[in-house]
Amino acid sequence: MNILNRLIKAEIRYMAVPFLLFIVLVNSIIFSGVCGSVEIIRYTGNSADGRQGFTYLHVDDYSDRISINRFLEVKKALDEQYVYVDRLKDDQLENQAIIGMVSSLNDRYTRYLESGYEDQISRLDGTLVGIGISVLMAPNNVTVITQVFPEGPADRAGLQKGDVIVSVDGIDVTQLALSEIANLIRGVPESTVNIEVNRPSLNARFGYEIIRELVEMPSVYVEEPDPGVYLISIPRFTDRTYDELTQILAPIVDNYTSDSPSALILDLRNNSGGYVDTAIEVASVFIGPSVVFYQEDKTQKREPVAAEKDSIIPISMNMVVLVNARTASAGEIVAGALQDSGRYPLIGSSTYGKGAITTLKPIANGSALYLTSALWYTPKSRSVEETGLTPDIDIQGRLESGTVPIATDILKISIDYLDSMDKHIINK
Repeated sequence: MNILNRLIKAEIRYMAVPFLLFIVLVNSIIFSGVCGSVEIIRYTGNSADGRQGFTYLHVDDYSDRISINRFLEVKKALDEQYVYVDRLKDDQLENQAIIGMVSSLNDRYTRYLESGYEDQISRLDGTLVGIGISVLMAPNNVTVITQVFPEGPADRAGLQKGDVIVSVDGIDVTQLALSEIANLIRGVPESTVNIEVNRPSLNARFGYEIIRELVEMPSVYVEEPDPGVYLISIPRFTDRTYDELTQILAPIVDNYTSDSPSALILDLRNNSGGYVDTAIEVASVFIGPSVVFYQEDKTQKREPVAAEKDSIIPISMNMVVLVNARTASAGEIVAGALQDSGRYPLIGSSTYGKGAITTLKPIANGSALYLTSALWYTPKSRSVEETGLTPDIDIQGRLESGTVPIATDILKISIDYLDSMDKHIINK
């Protein structure tokens, strides 16, 4: 049991094994080379039964016992004989073992994060320390501010939607990845960050000194680009999205009459997903109690997942849905359900094509695992994996040719289409 003692003294909480359990102790019969049961100890903090910091799991499967034994034999040999002792860093070995195991699946959605679980949750919840902006990397590799959160630090400082970020704290970001730029902008509360932007509308450059703070980012935005036409943008699905959406729509619906009709543009462009439960609620706003998607588990059992809440949109109210190549995951679930309803045409370009549902699971010491837990299909049993959703009005060709250069032209197409709709039904 020397290896056990070393591991416990080193405060190693998990060891990677191929079936995603992390072991600290196995039955002594295994160490003698005879097949027997395995008792795995997993550190979880104080346990209810008084065994401080550990819970127990009994494993009898033969293949699992062999895998555990093989893993421990390799680790034991390294500990006892490997000459480069300074390279035997337990945390690094542990992480690399897990990374290797996960990467061997060749699944673009399943990945291991060595740290940052709480940060991932904050992003899903739309709460983080920053300046209160959303950004994206435009096709010409410039970082464009797509949203400035009302009353946030950036809004108070004077940053505007459409500004192009060129430097952060004096660092030229024009050649950096979007994730690197985001990390530079974020920080600790009450710290200062200097942002320099180009403002294309004025062909001028501006600098801002902004104090970071905890920002609760809105997940729904509304504009009125044309009288009676409301642009509803949802960049992500958080646990607040349904309430925010219904609050925004309430006065629009209340004022809707046949003599004074309103129309909606639901903007799901750049919506990378979020909580699936929230996506189901959002879909219900437009289609009411009905199937939103079909879910297929590891046994290939396929079951309908339905919305239960009533629609709040009058059936006579026209609406189109904007999508693009960055509409993904839960964003595609909502877009697919609306398109299959036959009431709401999609306008834009083909979506990302993520036909899988990903679950985020916390692992020890702040690490996390994103894993593919199910496949999903639209209400008409279409898979979007890799192919994405094809819009009813595809403007990709015009985007590539430059005839639709800016977002306002896409909105004009949408507004013109809404004007031409007379309870227009698209059957797929």
